[in-house]
Amino acid sequence: MSKPWKLIPLLFTLLTLTQTAPGLTQSRSLNILSEVRGTVYIKRSRYNRAQRAYGEEFLGYSDRLQLGQGAVAKVLCTNLAIWNLGSRGEFSVSRGCPSVGAMILPETSQRTVRADGDFTKPYIISPRDTKILDQQPTLRWNSVAEATYYQVELKELTLDGLTPIWTTTTTESEVIYRGEARLKPETHYQLIVKAYQGNTQIGEELAFFPVVSIATAQEVREKIAELEEKGLSEDGKALALARLYQSYDLNAAATQVLEGLVEQGDQLTTVYQLLGDSYQQMGLFELAKAQYLTALAQAETEENLDTQAQIQISLAQVEEALAQLETAFELLQAAQANYRILGDEEQVASLQSDLDKLARRLP
Repeated sequence: MSKPWKLIPLLFTLLTLTQTAPGLTQSRSLNILSEVRGTVYIKRSRYNRAQRAYGEEFLGYSDRLQLGQGAVAKVLCTNLAIWNLGSRGEFSVSRGCPSVGAMILPETSQRTVRADGDFTKPYIISPRDTKILDQQPTLRWNSVAEATYYQVELKELTLDGLTPIWTTTTTESEVIYRGEARLKPETHYQLIVKAYQGNTQIGEELAFFPVVSIATAQEVREKIAELEEKGLSEDGKALALARLYQSYDLNAAATQVLEGLVEQGDQLTTVYQLLGDSYQQMGLFELAKAQYLTALAQAETEENLDTQAQIQISLAQVEEALAQLETAFELLQAAQANYRILGDEEQVASLQSDLDKLARRLP
């Protein structure tokens, strides 16, 4: 029998196992072009041409907004201030949105390795590679075709090992945690889902997740309350909320917000791109790929080379994680071509370095 004191280091090792994912690290600030009326263009700092703005784009501090006659724009800044623009001209984001209190997304260059493509297993969808804010999180997993029911168990990681705190059975592929035990701040939990066909177990998957600290939970709730007072459109508010959650590694909460927009029929490219980011951050590569492909198709329709390049890089990361190296290589080439058209020589050079490394691994 394993000793608890021997088990603890192993468990914490499992909690932190990662591998380096491909492609460029992409961290983006929370400045959101939340509303656009009339003709508005975005001029990225390293680009030689401006791109038409459709609303809900993300802005860097060195970017500039170009407004035509009669155009109006609203920007939700990274510190949750609102910047309203209503006159013709070119405006620097850094002047309208101070960098104080910036909320930057965590780098996406580290991924926990999990296989989400085996549909014969109840692999965990949520919570997975995410922190939890809610006391009653929704627990979700892949629906196994042959399964007649699932057994779900939650365990708390303590100094004595893993302590069961709740178990239930369901015929659905999700359930809300309604145990008597409150989830403790700054504590890790293990979720186990077992799929059964009759009395025979046909699959089992597990995932760990931590609960945020009391201070972090309070900070997030205060910022959510502040967002509610900004008078944003429903899309703008939802995207800002999703980015806010992502900035605190609350990927499950961000995913829930974005999935809600998709279910409502939202057609914004940014929604699919961010949902792909959330799935990718949680190691759900097949789900991320589907969202990125939708986002890329829409960005191509909009002739938005900037967004196309961003999504192509993200898709390349996903394809490499799925061992599709040739596809990843082609996507990086496409992204490089778009950045070359835009005149971003820094990104062109950086992508060339990635291409050279990937070329050495091609069969």
